[in-house]
Amino acid sequence: IMTVATGVPVARAAVVPGVQAGAQALPDRSYLDAVDPGCSHHVAMTGSDANPGTSPAQAWGTIGKAIRTLQSGESACVHAGTYSETGAATGHDGTRTDPIVIRGAPGESRPVVNVPVDDPLISVTRGYWVVENLEVDKNGTDDNAVRVDAGHHVMLRNLAVHNGRGTAALVTFNGAHDVTIDGNEIYDFRR
Repeated sequence: IMTVATGVPVARAAVVPGVQAGAQALPDRSYLDAVDPGCSHHVAMTGSDANPGTSPAQAWGTIGKAIRTLQSGESACVHAGTYSETGAATGHDGTRTDPIVIRGAPGESRPVVNVPVDDPLISVTRGYWVVENLEVDKNGTDDNAVRVDAGHHVMLRNLAVHNGRGTAALVTFNGAHDVTIDGNEIYDFRR
């Protein structure tokens, strides 16, 4: 089909109610009912990765420590501030009844995470993870901001992702499934 005004082909796609673009079925999001709204662990600008991370006074100093360390049912609240991170892969699986959560601390300004390397902030390679309420600034570097690489049952929610040169800001591949990408703001991300 051509448009009358420009002669340019118009893309047409089949629309199936209730199924997201590119998906064959809606992702399983039943695990989201089990997400703990609290903070079992903390990341703060004044923290140290040598700390246990179990209180704001004993917070970890990097988000990477949280990504590698959190266990099933645990959550890390990242307190307001500007962090510089080099990226990490998830270290453990959550479960349907005890997902793992990394989020900006409730009631605080969204933390800003600068990623000055050609790697994603987080590579979700495990199951039952929620990443929410963070601002990810790729500082003009290549690669994705968040990558779901063979992970499953993952929610990427309310992220602000910008200033990158990768092929995509948020990406799934290598058999990743049941991934929900919801309410994110992506801008100034180009090849």
